[in-house]
Formats: sequence, structure tokens, C-alpha cells
Amino acid sequence: MQYQIYAYIDPATTGQIVAVVTGIIISLGVALGIFRTKIMMFFQKRKVAGLEKKIAKEAAQKGEPWES
Repeated sequence: MQYQIYAYIDPATTGQIVAVVTGIIISLGVALGIFRTKIMMFFQKRKVAGLEKKIAKEAAQKGEPWES
């Protein structure tokens, strides 16, 4: 037995769907950008701290004062 289904999607409905999908994509992009920036800052701080320790250690071996 076959049924015929008549469906109509109003152009306004399509516009709303496009707006929602676009909003979701933009929101995800912003969230990922912020998260990526925070991760990069975390690793840069660790790298700078490591370099400061290395320089302080080298300065201590040479007998030079080092302030961090």
C-alpha cells in the first residue's frame, strides 16, 4: 500500500533553519578560538618559566645575580 505525502516547507522556515545552523557554526568557531588561545597561553607560560629557570641556573653557575 502506497501513501502519497504532500509536504511544503515555507521559505521563512528555511531561512530560520539557515540562521540557526549559521549561529551554531559561528558559536563553535568562537568557542574553539578562545579555547585554543587559552591552551597556547598556558604552554607559552610554561615555556617562559622553564627558560627563566635555565637562565637563572646558568647565571648561578657563573656567579652572576639573576632576578626573575
